[in-house]
Amino acid sequence: MREDWVEASLNEVFDIVTGNTPSKKEMDNYGQEIPFIKPPDIHNQPINSASEFLSKKGSKKARVLPPKSVLVT
Repeated sequence: MREDWVEASLNEVFDIVTGNTPSKKEMDNYGQEIPFIKPPDIHNQPINSASEFLSKKGSKKARVLPPKSVLVT
């Protein structure tokens, strides 16, 4: 590590938020409104599309993050 760097825990630099999946038993949680990003959608580059989407109802049961959030899996 460089001498001018400071060691820090991730939670000192970022707000850590874990994900959750709205129930698949309630199909109206899913739709076309809100991108639902899952680990297979993350490829160490900006995310421009998602393989699945939530409805507005489903987004209320998920943890929706703001644009340009850093996602780690």
